[in-house]
Amino acid sequence: MTRLQFELLGWPTVKATLAEGDVVPQFSSSKVQAILFYLAVTGRPCARNTLIGLLWPETSQKKARVSLRSALYNLQQQLPGVLDVTRQSVAIAPECQVALDTAVFSQDISSDDSEQVRQALALYRGDFLEGLYIDDAPEFDYWRVVERERLRQLALSALERLADYDESRGETAVALVNLRRLLALEPWRETIHRRVMLLLARNGDYNGAIQQYRQCCAILVEKLGVPPMPETEALYQHILILRQRPPQLNLPVLPPDLVGREPELAALTEMLTDPARRLIAITGMGGIGKSSLALALAGRLARHFLDGVYFVSLAELEDGALLDTAVTESLDLTFPPGAPPRDFLCEYFQDKELLLILDSAEHLQTAVETFIQTLLAAAPELKIVVTSRQKPRLRAASVWALTGLALPDAAATAVVETPAITLFAQHAARFRREFSLAAVWPQVVELCHLLAGSPLGIELAAAQLDVTNCADLAAELRASMGELAVDYQDMPPRHRSLRALFHHSWRLLSAGEQEALAKLTVFRGGFTPEAAAAASQVDRGVLAALVRKSLLHEQDGRFTMHILIRQFAREHLPADTAIYAQHARYFSQQLREANLAALPIEADNIRAMWQYAVTRPDVPVLAEAAHHLARFYAVTNQFAAGRILFAQAVDNLAGSDIPQTEPVMWGEILGRYAMFLLRAGQLAEARDAAERSVAVLRGRRDEAALAFSLNLLGVLHLQSGSFATAVALLAECADLYRRTDEPAHLLKPLVNLGSVHLRLGQYDTALAYLNEALPLAEQLNDRRGMTHILNNLGAIHLIQGDLTAAYDRFAACLPLTEEMANQPVRMTTLQNLAEVSYKQGDWAQAICHSEASLAVAAEIEAEVPAIRTQKIYALALHASGERACAWENLRQAVQVGHEAETLPALLDVLTGVGALLLAEGETAAAVDLLRFICAHPATEQQYAAEAQELLAQAGAAADEGVGERPLAEVVTAVLRQIP
Repeated sequence: MTRLQFELLGWPTVKATLAEGDVVPQFSSSKVQAILFYLAVTGRPCARNTLIGLLWPETSQKKARVSLRSALYNLQQQLPGVLDVTRQSVAIAPECQVALDTAVFSQDISSDDSEQVRQALALYRGDFLEGLYIDDAPEFDYWRVVERERLRQLALSALERLADYDESRGETAVALVNLRRLLALEPWRETIHRRVMLLLARNGDYNGAIQQYRQCCAILVEKLGVPPMPETEALYQHILILRQRPPQLNLPVLPPDLVGREPELAALTEMLTDPARRLIAITGMGGIGKSSLALALAGRLARHFLDGVYFVSLAELEDGALLDTAVTESLDLTFPPGAPPRDFLCEYFQDKELLLILDSAEHLQTAVETFIQTLLAAAPELKIVVTSRQKPRLRAASVWALTGLALPDAAATAVVETPAITLFAQHAARFRREFSLAAVWPQVVELCHLLAGSPLGIELAAAQLDVTNCADLAAELRASMGELAVDYQDMPPRHRSLRALFHHSWRLLSAGEQEALAKLTVFRGGFTPEAAAAASQVDRGVLAALVRKSLLHEQDGRFTMHILIRQFAREHLPADTAIYAQHARYFSQQLREANLAALPIEADNIRAMWQYAVTRPDVPVLAEAAHHLARFYAVTNQFAAGRILFAQAVDNLAGSDIPQTEPVMWGEILGRYAMFLLRAGQLAEARDAAERSVAVLRGRRDEAALAFSLNLLGVLHLQSGSFATAVALLAECADLYRRTDEPAHLLKPLVNLGSVHLRLGQYDTALAYLNEALPLAEQLNDRRGMTHILNNLGAIHLIQGDLTAAYDRFAACLPLTEEMANQPVRMTTLQNLAEVSYKQGDWAQAICHSEASLAVAAEIEAEVPAIRTQKIYALALHASGERACAWENLRQAVQVGHEAETLPALLDVLTGVGALLLAEGETAAAVDLLRFICAHPATEQQYAAEAQELLAQAGAAADEGVGERPLAEVVTAVLRQIP
């Protein structure tokens, strides 16, 4: 039988199998090939006139018929018996077998079988009839183009579907191959460029993603003459940031290979890669392995989310008010001043593609549900996995009810290694080297069934084989479950089995081990052997024994207890135990004596210590811990958590007799609370707490505590523009620190006094304080303090017009800010350098420094302090001719300053508005605004002088026509005037 094999995708070829063997025909012209290809693809007879119209439309009928006969003759010579030619039509002979790659491709490309689609795509070596062009045959060319486009669209669609499929399975490299092949066919497809950028960035190849962006831009300009879409530009900017600060996986040590959970992992992975599913809840009884499964899932998807995967354990969190701070700490974030924690998290997550895992949430169900709803509404690319013993009451949740490991049939007589059996055998082999499943098969099957396949139960049961055997253990478990069924009729059997197993484990412990296990339940988030010995008098030998019995786990010298075991063991702790007080005293001492940088791992224990001391109240612990606890939360940048804990202390202690019996301690707690309120931007509340603290502490024996609160109250008055009050408070603070001979503490009020006198325009006094502070900072090697001092000294030189001296101070300060990671001062120093450059007429350098300052502000979420930088930036932009951008920056700065009620900074920005209004000829509006600034009591002297200078340029006096006007009215008018 004659057979024709066509390959028409790419450069077209045909091979014929004839009676005499395989033949590769040699056609006399492209039109001869075109006839054969057309007949093969259409698969039906074609009228001679149709062929003439396709290939010789501009030729006379007579000449066209001769050309057609010549072409058909060449075909019949090359492929005898292949054509069926009549006077009216031409067709491929019915008895000839035709194999077309286009037909196979068209059929298989839409299959649901991914492998079949891959095989179909392998046939697509290029466009249909690539390279076959016939200039004088427009009808044929139209047919070729239509068919080529149909096949190309099938290929493009299939490549995109395959990329989706491979990406959902974590096969990023394969997905990238298909996406790049798609771009080879249509290089202007910007959405595909964006997907390639995204996949590369998820894999940590930020340079590759940036290169892809540049290729995309070049192609768009060359092919379409357009810039990239805003979405592409936003992704590019996001990747630039990630390249500087890649997401850090905060996952605890991943569990060893999970036994028998591969089906669950695969299903949950598929669920999470479904764009429609944003909340997955893994539910199940305690000990069923929810946390281990969630951790394994996090490890598997670590490269699937552009901004990372974060695991937050809520097991030790007893107060829902601390939920936001727990998440923030896990992400290594710092709340900016004044930002409500929930609002800050919503803003942070807003543009993040991130997976957040909230583990062990059952005891905080309502708080967690509200938290999840708020975050999902604010952040469209955020996905959340929550593990809980209870199903969340959220319609958005896709619930995965986790059950025990797969079990063999209870009546099975032959060994069948299901996951539950495999796990039991693995643990049993640790205790009995000679352990053989075959020898105890029926008892192991019964045990695993009694425990409902619980991984925790199986581990505990296997751990008892060093003192008992499988048969006795199964009998004991059956009996105990029967007893529990009487005592706890509402307890499900699978819960009874774990409690019964624990009771059996407990009875096997010595009296000393029982006492130790109960005492160890006081710890939160794990503990060291040293902590166990000091706080609960449990030695290493007992710890090792409890580890052997799987009641504790040890990793890297730290011990942890499963929360379910802790709940069972705590029931055996006497109500009148002193262990909580011992625990609190130990961690209070740790705060005082240990290196604070090493203590974050003990955050759960420290929080438990404080909450015990507050609720008791335990006066010695409170007195010892208050100062050091505040310092711990300040040094570790956990200001929001510190505010909540000190708020709890103030609320709990206010109604007790502590304020009367322990006034110094009470005043110190109020002062530390005020510090955290200040950091949170709650200025009125902070001032109230600081004033109460000062009132309590005046005349008391603890001058250091009073000095701390005086400095704080001085800073609060400085920020609100009450400069005279601030000077008096800070001077009193400095005198106290001088008397108590505490140079390390004296540095703060000296720097603050320099700052407030600077704002008052009393530059000689400011210099005196700063010059007193500088050698003190050098003596203490307080490089962070030196950054503040150098920056303020530079600011004074800047105000006095000595730009060279100012530049030298700022230039010395800048590397110190980087060395000490003092980003707030770095931001301000860059702003000051920008102002120096602006006043020197170097607009480009002023813009450069301003942009660097604003980048630091964005990094530390310092939107309010950045408004001063925006003023300088706007002035430099305007001077460079970028008018629209200049005004937009000023508009944003005015709005932010007004909403935050930061009067001195807002008045500074309004001075910039007046300068630009004057530059654009809006003299009346400028004069009106500048006079208001000069008259306002919160205007710093530097900016009052600047406003007066601008008024002089306009030929107006500062004190003419000034009436009292509300600030809100002025701001509203200004926002209307901004173009």
